[in-house]
Amino acid sequence: MTRHRRQGDRSALLWVELALLTRIGPWPQGEPHLDLAQAVGARLQHQVRRTDVVFRVADNGFAVLLDADKAGAQCAQRRLLERLRGPYGLDKGLAHVHISIGMATAAEAQQQGSSLPQAAIDALFQRSHSPA
Repeated sequence: MTRHRRQGDRSALLWVELALLTRIGPWPQGEPHLDLAQAVGARLQHQVRRTDVVFRVADNGFAVLLDADKAGAQCAQRRLLERLRGPYGLDKGLAHVHISIGMATAAEAQQQGSSLPQAAIDALFQRSHSPA
């Protein structure tokens, strides 16, 4: 975060949350929500650049720290929304997920007087509660 803070406007964060929509076939033993999060995390890691950093947050979320301005972060957000949708193969079954992504830049967070993660979480909830 310190390195990104020094870069100013070229720092953005995507806050990614997932929710299981449907599953088809047998559900694996153990903790299937953790298996699903691992599958989403692996796909997410393959969809970002080497310079981007992916963090797992709780059981159903991720934070992606980007070296990008607002336009680049918005492009990444759109691309990830499309590519993370699913389906995900889990053992012998399939799972479909709903993906929500909030985005904030360092400049926006600073203007709001909040941290970069909090600004991205706020954007996620504003987006999910705004009329379509």
